[in-house]
Amino acid sequence: MLPLNLETLLRVPDVETAGCSLHPDGRHVAFAWNKTGQWEIYTLELPADSSAVTPEFHIPIRQVSSGVGSKFMPRYSFDGKYLAWLLDLTGSEDFHLV
Repeated sequence: MLPLNLETLLRVPDVETAGCSLHPDGRHVAFAWNKTGQWEIYTLELPADSSAVTPEFHIPIRQVSSGVGSKFMPRYSFDGKYLAWLLDLTGSEDFHLV
């Protein structure tokens, strides 16, 4: 896991903020990030106590995808059991649902 503080996360370039997905529990967020030159899916867990969130608060971030192709638009299932995303294997924007 990669810890980042909240202020840093919001300033990170190449995070697809429009494609973020909030888990039904309201505490988990999935997003696409071009951190390494390839778009991958990452998740983070927000604290239960929102007063603990300050600019200095560190959020553990976990990469949940890997392999060939760019991953975008993660979405949690309605019950929160599954996380799906779009996969572009060729750069042609011919997406596959994973």
